[in-house]
Amino acid sequence: MIDCLYLIQEILLLQYPVIIHTLSLRGSSHTLQQGSKNEESLSSDGKICLGRFNSQSYRWTTQMDRALSALRCGRMSGMPRPTGDVFFYYGLRNFHQNLRRYMDSRDDAQMVGRKTNLKTPSSYCAPFDYDAHKVPIAPCGAVANSMFNDSFIVMHYPKDGPAVQVPLFRKGIAWYTDKNVKFRNPPTNETFTLHQAFEGTTLPFFWQHPVYELDTKDHNNNGFINDDLIVWMREAAFPNFKKLYGVLNRAQEPFADGLPYGNYTISISYNFPVEPFRGQKEVVISTVTWFGGQNHFLPIAYLVTSGLILVAAIGLTTVYVKVGKKGKNMEE
Repeated sequence: MIDCLYLIQEILLLQYPVIIHTLSLRGSSHTLQQGSKNEESLSSDGKICLGRFNSQSYRWTTQMDRALSALRCGRMSGMPRPTGDVFFYYGLRNFHQNLRRYMDSRDDAQMVGRKTNLKTPSSYCAPFDYDAHKVPIAPCGAVANSMFNDSFIVMHYPKDGPAVQVPLFRKGIAWYTDKNVKFRNPPTNETFTLHQAFEGTTLPFFWQHPVYELDTKDHNNNGFINDDLIVWMREAAFPNFKKLYGVLNRAQEPFADGLPYGNYTISISYNFPVEPFRGQKEVVISTVTWFGGQNHFLPIAYLVTSGLILVAAIGLTTVYVKVGKKGKNMEE
């Protein structure tokens, strides 16, 4: 009798993972997410920006400015209104940040601001350690060299009144430990600027600005502690991923409760090519729930695993009940 009670208790305990993972999947499914995905083809006219919001699809008007290398995507009405905190991401598809040689191609000692590593990058960074004139590159390596450098501006067009730019927090998007521990600038003071600290180094091959001029609006967001750089340097585990670009500033009206109703346009400055690796890039607008952002992979994987464990437990319990603890029901 006692053994049976223990078996029933174990079966009930095995139900908890199933319940928890089902709730996490439900919480993740209630996250609102819209993406504006664009294949890289600057020479193409009349492209379509496809917006996706859960199971619904939305067509965006598209206008390509070849001279400015900019794409303008205008949303049609009918999209559910994102309320609360709204997060803006950029996404890449078919970009393998998880390759071992790519992940090793960096110098963590350089990224914490050590002077010796500024002038003598690690050999792991090769061939992105020195330029053709043997000038050291800062930051070195393939990860920093391939940093995503597209930018976009979101405009809101209310029914009454002029257009308003959607305000975004562009700082505070990196992990605290990354910002304050793993990434540090070389020592500076009132007479020794960040520009002087990086003298004798050059920018990565595919960069448009040196590391000490990544943010022209906020001088405290330059160098190795630039939030965009830190976010990019945390490699993604899968080839299709998204990284945080900014967070809606709800302190300004009319965005106190989220994105208000109306039409929006997204002006994208194209700098990051995706044709060489046959990839795609996208802009993702998302909200969060108690479970966080939208992520179906982990809840489904855990739910399937816990379901298999439950089936195995029921099968073993059935065998135990029929055979007995000492095999008394087994034939000799």
